[in-house]
Amino acid sequence: VETLESRNLKATFAVNGSVCELYPDACEAARDAGWDFMGHGFVQRPMHRVDDQKAAIAQTIEAISRFTGKPPRGWESPGLTETDETLDLLAEAGIEYVADWVLDEQPVTLKTRAGDIVSVPYTVEINDVVISA
Repeated sequence: VETLESRNLKATFAVNGSVCELYPDACEAARDAGWDFMGHGFVQRPMHRVDDQKAAIAQTIEAISRFTGKPPRGWESPGLTETDETLDLLAEAGIEYVADWVLDEQPVTLKTRAGDIVSVPYTVEINDVVISA
């Protein structure tokens, strides 16, 4: 937080919804620094292993909204994982962008049954999944 603040930079905080309650000090520091909170699942579990994705997405959005006072605009699935339905469920829940698709250096519009969602540029080289996989 201090390093970014010293450079007048804001971060996007990919956070599991459960973290807002389990680690409030870390989340308060991010919120107070003006960081954007991005949904990262409710718990750290690949989306294809979540029994009810719709409920987990809603639970994550609710936890972040309750903690920050506003819903997250973006989403990065744990392990960058999705199912065929994940994007549709995210768009239906009001998520505007995702960071799961490592496919281009420019934003790309993806079609869902609820309208468009944007894939933001993201490289797997800066993701912890490379270290832990």
